[in-house]
Amino acid sequence: MITIRKDTEIKDIRLSLAKPNKTKIANIDEVINPMVTLNHGSNVHELTFSIPLTATYDGVNKRNHVVDLLRPWYLIKSEFYGLIIWFTVVKKTKSYSNDMDTIQVECKSLQYVLSKQGVIKYEETSKNLKEAATDCLKNTEWSIGFIDPLFNLKYRQFDISSSNKLDFMYSICEKFEAIPVFNTIDCTVDFYKESDVSKYKGLKITPAQYMISLDDIEDMDDVVTRIYATGKDGLSINSVNPTGQSYIDDFSYFLYPFQRDQKRNVIERSNYMSDALCHAILDYNDLVNNEGSSFYKLLDEKKKAEEKETASNNDLYTLQLDFQKILDRITVASKAGDDTTDLIKQRDAKSKEVESKKEEIKAIQASITQISTQITDLKDKLSFEKNFSTELQKELSKYIITAEWSNDSIFDENELYDATNEELENRNAPAVNLALGLVNFFNCISEKHNWDRFSLGDIVRVQQKSFYTDVKATITAISIDFEQSNLSVTVSNGKRASSDFENMLKTVYRTNKISTETNKRKIKYDEVTENFNRRNDRIAVKPASPVIAKDGTAISHTTNDDGSVDVTFQWDYVESDEDQYNIDGFEIYLHGSNKNEEYVFGSKMASEDLKNVKYDKRATTFTGLPSNMYYTIGIQAYRRVDADIEITQFIGSDIVKSLHPNENPYLPSSTVEVKGKLNGSKYTVSSTEPEEPEANDLWTNTVTGVVSSYDGEKWVSSDQKTAELVETTAAQVDTKLSDYDSRVQNIELNNLLVNPLKWKGGNVSAFGRKYYADVSYDSTVLNLNTITIPILINAVDASDSNPTVVDYTYNEAWDMIPKLKNDGYNIILEPYPFIANGTIAETDWAPSDLDQWFAAWNSILQDFAKKCEQFKLDGLYIASNLVHMEDSTEKWKSVITGLRSLFSGKILYRTNYWVTAEWSPETIAAYNKKLNNPIFGLVDIIAIATYFELTDNRNPSVDQLIDAIYSVPLYGRGQNIFKEIKAFYDKWNKPIFFGELGIPPYSNSPEQPHNAFGDLGEYNESIQANWFEAWVRVFQAQDWWQGYSVYAISDEKSVYNVIGKKAESIIRGQTLGGTKGKLQSLEERVAHLEELLKSITQ
Repeated sequence: MITIRKDTEIKDIRLSLAKPNKTKIANIDEVINPMVTLNHGSNVHELTFSIPLTATYDGVNKRNHVVDLLRPWYLIKSEFYGLIIWFTVVKKTKSYSNDMDTIQVECKSLQYVLSKQGVIKYEETSKNLKEAATDCLKNTEWSIGFIDPLFNLKYRQFDISSSNKLDFMYSICEKFEAIPVFNTIDCTVDFYKESDVSKYKGLKITPAQYMISLDDIEDMDDVVTRIYATGKDGLSINSVNPTGQSYIDDFSYFLYPFQRDQKRNVIERSNYMSDALCHAILDYNDLVNNEGSSFYKLLDEKKKAEEKETASNNDLYTLQLDFQKILDRITVASKAGDDTTDLIKQRDAKSKEVESKKEEIKAIQASITQISTQITDLKDKLSFEKNFSTELQKELSKYIITAEWSNDSIFDENELYDATNEELENRNAPAVNLALGLVNFFNCISEKHNWDRFSLGDIVRVQQKSFYTDVKATITAISIDFEQSNLSVTVSNGKRASSDFENMLKTVYRTNKISTETNKRKIKYDEVTENFNRRNDRIAVKPASPVIAKDGTAISHTTNDDGSVDVTFQWDYVESDEDQYNIDGFEIYLHGSNKNEEYVFGSKMASEDLKNVKYDKRATTFTGLPSNMYYTIGIQAYRRVDADIEITQFIGSDIVKSLHPNENPYLPSSTVEVKGKLNGSKYTVSSTEPEEPEANDLWTNTVTGVVSSYDGEKWVSSDQKTAELVETTAAQVDTKLSDYDSRVQNIELNNLLVNPLKWKGGNVSAFGRKYYADVSYDSTVLNLNTITIPILINAVDASDSNPTVVDYTYNEAWDMIPKLKNDGYNIILEPYPFIANGTIAETDWAPSDLDQWFAAWNSILQDFAKKCEQFKLDGLYIASNLVHMEDSTEKWKSVITGLRSLFSGKILYRTNYWVTAEWSPETIAAYNKKLNNPIFGLVDIIAIATYFELTDNRNPSVDQLIDAIYSVPLYGRGQNIFKEIKAFYDKWNKPIFFGELGIPPYSNSPEQPHNAFGDLGEYNESIQANWFEAWVRVFQAQDWWQGYSVYAISDEKSVYNVIGKKAESIIRGQTLGGTKGKLQSLEERVAHLEELLKSITQ
């Protein structure tokens, strides 16, 4: 992918001339008007420049030696902005003028050579992307690089003739919806999903930022309101289209912004259509949505009746043959003088069977006629003529803009209907097409923070207020004029900004798709299967099913260097002259899923891919599949027959699959095993040490599961600290068990499920008066084992350097702490900044006199430490989220040293959440600064206020939130929060505790969980519940994770309150790794403690 890195040293473009084998001939030093155009997707890059006929050598003007060396089809190596792209010279023009004689050169990027290599004929019934691309690049210098493994799950049919290899490659990419990236250095082609290439990285282009000119083009040439769709072999959408037509309409562009109420009063008029036409269209849509399901049911009934008629006609044909045989036997017997009594009885019985079957066929035909009449009536009811007057039809005709669209890779009517809707949605309004003139900010070092946010294929936002232009779209072309220092940019394939209300309104303008479980894929078997044996085309017997081994040996795999796998499926088949074994071949069905669930073929046909093999084959291989997915493979023997034998010309056996537990479904590997170099490091997965390793190589031992890195001399295990942690954990168990001595008085043993080595806590709200009963109730309901108690520290404003304790909160805290401690809870004390009566956040506290502030703060902490030691508290925060004081390491070191002489419990510091983005070096630098702050090496536990911004999804699922923790989709940041948090443990070897974990139950909160005010969006308790489940599921298995503390408890008015909401039950059930099994080992210890308590009380 073409990306200009932020650390690139910007220099003028450099060109050199080479022969077609890339052997360098000369540098091209004298270059006039060089311009490069980079194109996204299925277009080659272009380079144009001129060279003078003469040049100055050692002060003497001579003929330019490059002029005589440069020839068409030679290569140009271009180097600019840290990029290297090879071009082929396609045109050389000698230009004479009075000013200067020049040679004008036009070049296309190296893959253009593929367009000159013909493809006479390529016909395949079932190929995945890797197989098709390999065939395409055969006998060329090009090879396949990276392929997203998901592309190899799909199989497509190809029928290419009189084409060339480059167009063939583009055709392959179109069928698989892949984005090709040509590497002209190594002559490789990478294939990416569009979502992996086109990302929004937050760059906005406006007149105030880079924009010199803008042409916002609204062109009606490609607008379509009625689209006729066909799939493979003429497959249509009639059976799933509510209107029963082979086309769909969408007049939303011309209807907008028409709006009416329930009484048909017009609220807002259309910009184009009359009110009468708008009413008629909406009325028609309502009619179609109400009657559409009836239309499908009738079509389905007719289809089944016709299939039954075909079967009955086949039966009749067989009966008539049998009847004729009996007649022949009677004739022969009569001539021989034999008794024909029994034969006559057989004749009469068979005659009755024939007549009965004829009557049956007549009844079926009558049923078909009746259904056809109903379909005709319904079609008439749904016809335009019945629902639009002549005048309205004339008016509507102005807005009917038709087009035909086909996709010969689609076999399924439902998939075709969905794809057609998507196609129409992309074409029902003028496409986004912006031509931008920009300042070449790649020449500005001060703007390098935006360089890698403006890559070919990236999504950018373009705004121009006076034109009301507000577009998010893809950069499809970048032209760099190296002499003029400007950029010409094409932005397209995007959407114009619209409100949720506008989007909702437009859905009213469309009809709905019928959704029914009985919709089935129609396959043109005469095209996707081969008739390998035409001598069996008259056999009507159903083929026997293939035989699959029951011992788990039917499916196997081999691992490729890129982490994908080739999965091989084997079967057996009886070789016999019997009709049931006389077949043409086998259809192999493949279904891939992320879930370990048994799959039934036919239940989700659109997700199945099929492969056709000849009758003599007993194995087939699916290449380049993702290794960590679950695969179900089915097989069906088939025979191609004449149409009068079976209307579909296909008779198949039952689809069978392996029933072995390890193959139903089959998981090649739970991880992706990459062999070879990735990001500069070689990854190897094996049971033995790799041979000839290089520094920074990584090796996963398949026996122990340990990951090691090579330091240049030896393999170093990343798990060496694990043994130490295990020993430390074991030593802590006995100590932690004693913490539960008095809690058994209030909590039944069977409910005590929380891991005793973890802190599952709650932050008592700092606002309002606090009472023991309220705190105890919330803690019991949520099944907590740790409570953080705040004492307010007052500051007049954000610059106050003389903080003081708020007395009533001090008294409340020390009143409830002994009671909660007696209940068996872990207690952490927190000095809680209370700035300007709580109106200013602690993150804004920046004292004017830092020395004075630390003296006052230290005095407060020392008093707290003495009390904490007196009541045997478990932890003491030295501070929370004080970002402006966080870097004062020496001062904190002095504070902590003094506290350790007074308090033997854990000392914590809570840092605020952070944001990083791949496209923002400032955020990464800030994170690294935070990570390397020595304060975290001074404390016992690193606490984090976990208000990380994850997603703008307004109703994210647990899985979507989990994905976001590993890669934040918001603004295209790609922040790996899990990795960044773990880095604190890796750096400082200190447990990590989520000192605050909470979120308001509103739709805007996943984007800003720290925001408790303003527009929070729609109320949704599932968001809050999913939030807690996602964070715990990601971190609970990590030994270095100390746990979390719910923010907040004992405050029913807080927007963060979880009591009485869905999140309550989620939190209550979270054990952080604790189990009933572990509790059994505690029973004897607890019983002993109870006896000890009794003796103490006596």
